[in-house]
Amino acid sequence: MDRVVVFMDYQNVHGWARRQFLPYGADPAEGHVSPLKVGELLVGRRRRPSELQEVRVYRGRPNPERQSGAARANDRQSADWERSSKVRVVRRNLMYPADYPQSRQSRRAST
Repeated sequence: MDRVVVFMDYQNVHGWARRQFLPYGADPAEGHVSPLKVGELLVGRRRRPSELQEVRVYRGRPNPERQSGAARANDRQSADWERSSKVRVVRRNLMYPADYPQSRQSRRAST
């Protein structure tokens, strides 16, 4: 039996889920997916017998001093996902431009 590890760039997965399944302009809080369920779905559709070993979720973490609500939501969501021993969340602190929030589009995760 194959052992499978799924690597997920959460921002891209969330963005594509929103574009595919929600109307334009929907609340940004909508369209979240369960990394564990996505991993199980992918493994379940393989032709070869497989077992989900782990889902590694890579995502940015908002700065609590700049986006306290988003940081709290991110913390809660990550903790919820990691209740499963098969999910590991790897977060990087987001970097903000000096004129944030005027230039929100240029936020990126630090490396």
